Amino acid sequence: MVKRSARKGGHWLVPRLAGLVTMAAIGVASMLGNGLASAAGGERLPAAEAAYQEALVAIEQQEYPLASARLRALQAQYPSWAGMARVQTRIAVLHEARDAGDDLEPFLAALDARDDGDWQASLSLLDELAADDAGGVLVDDALYLRAYLQLMELHDFPGARDTLVELRRRFPDTAYADSADYLAAIALEQSGETRAARRMLDDLRHRHTSLSLPLGFRWPRGTALSRYWFDRADRRIDIIDERLATAGRVKSETRVDGGAISVRVAVNGSEYTLHLTPSALVREVEWLDARRVATAPPSVNVYQGTVAGVPGSWVRVSIDEHGIRGVLGIDGEEVRIEPANLIGTLEYYQPAGHGLRPAAATASADAYNSLDLLRPPPENADNAVSLHDETLESRAASRTTDVRAVPVSLVIDSRYDNYHAGNGLAEALNSLNVADGLYRQFGLALTLDKVQLFDDTHDPLKRDATSLENHLRSFRRYRLDEAVNLADSALTYYFTGNPRTDITLGLAWINTLCRSDGYDVGVTTPSDFADVLLAHELGHSFGALHDSDTACNKDSTTLMWPNISARTRTHFTSCARGSIAKARRVDCLAHGVDVALDAVHDGESVRLVVSHGDTGLRPDVEIRLETEVAGQVVWPAACVAQTPTGALCHLKALLPGEQRELELPLTTGSRYRDLAVSAAAEALALVEISPADNSVTVRFGSSDGTPLPGFDGDGSGGSGSQGGLVAAEDSGQGAGSATAGNEPTAAGGRGGGSADALLLALIGNALFSRRFGASPGRRRAGARGGGIFPLRFGRW
Repeated sequence: MVKRSARKGGHWLVPRLAGLVTMAAIGVASMLGNGLASAAGGERLPAAEAAYQEALVAIEQQEYPLASARLRALQAQYPSWAGMARVQTRIAVLHEARDAGDDLEPFLAALDARDDGDWQASLSLLDELAADDAGGVLVDDALYLRAYLQLMELHDFPGARDTLVELRRRFPDTAYADSADYLAAIALEQSGETRAARRMLDDLRHRHTSLSLPLGFRWPRGTALSRYWFDRADRRIDIIDERLATAGRVKSETRVDGGAISVRVAVNGSEYTLHLTPSALVREVEWLDARRVATAPPSVNVYQGTVAGVPGSWVRVSIDEHGIRGVLGIDGEEVRIEPANLIGTLEYYQPAGHGLRPAAATASADAYNSLDLLRPPPENADNAVSLHDETLESRAASRTTDVRAVPVSLVIDSRYDNYHAGNGLAEALNSLNVADGLYRQFGLALTLDKVQLFDDTHDPLKRDATSLENHLRSFRRYRLDEAVNLADSALTYYFTGNPRTDITLGLAWINTLCRSDGYDVGVTTPSDFADVLLAHELGHSFGALHDSDTACNKDSTTLMWPNISARTRTHFTSCARGSIAKARRVDCLAHGVDVALDAVHDGESVRLVVSHGDTGLRPDVEIRLETEVAGQVVWPAACVAQTPTGALCHLKALLPGEQRELELPLTTGSRYRDLAVSAAAEALALVEISPADNSVTVRFGSSDGTPLPGFDGDGSGGSGSQGGLVAAEDSGQGAGSATAGNEPTAAGGRGGGSADALLLALIGNALFSRRFGASPGRRRAGARGGGIFPLRFGRW
């Protein structure tokens, strides 16, 4: 489990000031560090809670002066209480009790519903108060609170903007003008409209600026309110400017042989050349919508690779319409790449301690040690029917491989997706891709099995505010209900934006890889360190304890420490390493292998070279061959013709380090200068952990259809020029192009360019239906990636 460390930022939004200056109808800025009481304050929490309940009783009895007096006394006596935002909100509202009339009771009820996590009930009450024909004193308050809930709780950024437009239309001179503009800027920012958000914040800052000098020197106006808004806008503008200045930017992109790309990227003043191939993580995935119906892959490209000129480096990045993000591993350190936007950073605006019930607040994270590791009960081998044994029949082999594949399924609920402005799936994929890079050092390769994304209208996982442990236990029940659907998964992880009442960011049961009783699950929540958080929870699933609970308890910056922050490094202690290494021995995991296929030719024949580097494995390898025109090559003895233009070849027991060759001579009289031979290799009953080098296409000469050099039309003449060697996807704007504009193919990758339509059609018919790297039990219908082309998603 990971808990949130104390952080900077954390602001609530100041609404109308009814005779007050900084105490507002919806909330106040919280400048109390992490918002939790000190040790002494912790002893007072029960008394503060009791005083608050007494004030609520007075409100319920409509004794508003008494309630206001009790709340003010509570505020003075317990200023550090974690529930102080609710106190200050009600003080401000009760200040208008004399003029509010009948609106006060439903408005207070809306606040109560919000505090209880029943946002829909709160919105219903506010909608009634803010109806077009309403003429009460609290109408603009109701509109503002509705926008606040839509933005901060429901993460409905377009809805919040619409409500704020309505507020300004109906109340041009509203006291909420500054608050509304601040909310609107947040909504723009979290929707990815970063520069528009900055302009709005700059206007707000300018409105409260008394003096502006060259070189960016400014002074706020003299009132407390102007100083407040000047400070709020100025701080966030600095954060936006820093992100725009340090964000990763792709400066150039070059395609290379084998379907790889070379990307020049600028990150925070430095430039790196990245050699990238499509990540094996997303090579075979079943993408499902809320109704479990197969759907198209997301518009995000997921890559693995290395940094040019840096031995031992590793790269895990994803690229979509918002830019590039991920991690570079260089000399044991990580370089983090962020896009030029602040999507998914709404946590900055939450008040310190937001969402925590008073009973959950403590003086120290140590008080949560009992929750640090959820230990499942022993699995009942007699009564539990394994979810894996019958469907992963090829996995329980006695041999040992260097890499074991861990099939992981992801479930993303609608609130997590909304928090990331519809990019929740891309966020989850990036996090898992980075985690895969970290765990490869242990011989564990993460592979995606199924991904299910829920939407607002179909989300069975929506829950009211509760502890993260309760959310996880609820998801375990869902996992059990989906036992058949998730039968091939060794782990299933839940990405949730549901409200929680504790400071826990992530949670997982320890050492539950391949458990058949639903304990093979974990949960993560929105975080500024989403990839670190997921890697931490996966460490628990693999068997690692918190470093604080082991002999390796000296360094609080390690990955398995129970708190994460900007100081957390993706470094495993020896204690964590020892525990995680044992996960490779779990029988249900697939055996991984990296088969490489290369090709050379001399103008008269093609020689295919097959090899693999695993030290403990002798895989059987199957190679599928395709040509454009029948009768142009002679099939080797190890191959059996399947069609006039295709053959299937079998290589038995390929030894570690062995290079085995297949030679395909051109037939006598071959005339076509535009001849192409394509090949794709698959290690049978094993998972391919690096698929980028599994396919190749050899093309002879140009594409003008003239005979090969040396053939004069009747089959005579000498040998011609050598021709070129290209990846199967390198024709036109092929599947591997990061800038390809074609729509996704049925196999989940991109369509090829028009230059080699015939070749692509032939290969597509013969090979796209294949899903290399899957065990026989996992080849089933669905929207999966695969085939001879490396899987790519979306656009650059």
